[in-house]
Amino acid sequence: MKIQTRYSGYNYATFSEYYEGKHGYQEHIHQFLEVHCVLEGETVITVGGAAQVARAGDLVVIFPFQSHSQYTPDYCKIWVGLASISYVNDLLSRDHFCVPDKNVFTPCPTAFAYIKERLPSPHWIKRPSSLTKIRFRITKALYFVILDEFLRQVKITSTSINTTALAATYMYVNEHYRESNLTLKKLATAIGYTPNYLSSCLSSIPNANFRDILNSVRVDYAKKQLTSTDKRILDIALESGFSSEAVFYGIFEKFVGMTPRQYRLAKRNT
Repeated sequence: MKIQTRYSGYNYATFSEYYEGKHGYQEHIHQFLEVHCVLEGETVITVGGAAQVARAGDLVVIFPFQSHSQYTPDYCKIWVGLASISYVNDLLSRDHFCVPDKNVFTPCPTAFAYIKERLPSPHWIKRPSSLTKIRFRITKALYFVILDEFLRQVKITSTSINTTALAATYMYVNEHYRESNLTLKKLATAIGYTPNYLSSCLSSIPNANFRDILNSVRVDYAKKQLTSTDKRILDIALESGFSSEAVFYGIFEKFVGMTPRQYRLAKRNT
């Protein structure tokens, strides 16, 4: 399972995109609220191992740290939006991991018409400026309508998992992943938790232990360097935070399914 830390929602308050055709992505987790609006066709959303079909007129809400994937067997036109929790904090001000009893739901026709009419164009907004302030507010209102409809229809179970600690972990790793001496103890001290408590929080999320989070970010950085530069693989390994080329090869193959050299060649031949 892919652990997304260097994804749009990390640096941006809100992000959105349209996808059409056979859109899909592998199982992953991240720290952001994710919303889908199915405009045409149908798609299969798998959340926490449970598959749910979303058809035209349906909405999908995925809470932070819920593992999920998507597969479109035929055709689907879909709007996908991500938002930081602070962006929609008024309706989702929870410090603990929440699990809804379903993620796909059908809003009332009036609400769906409102949502469909106001879906924003693809955008990346960090924080409101004079140019983006209006769009920032319109998009936030859209999320409020979606969440209001969602919370009316689903049952929420709150757990003891501290998402504030998890989010702080993701942010710190994203900023310090190139440090070869980054450890769980150093991370815990930096964000104000004990190593044992932080380890417990991380182990509560599937495949979200400290090492996997750290290595996932390092591998993502290395992939970009492999395809966009002619640097030696050893140099990329060390620059990414790995202690040696051998360690880099082993971890890269675990995450990507091929060696760094094979990945570079494959990307250059496409």
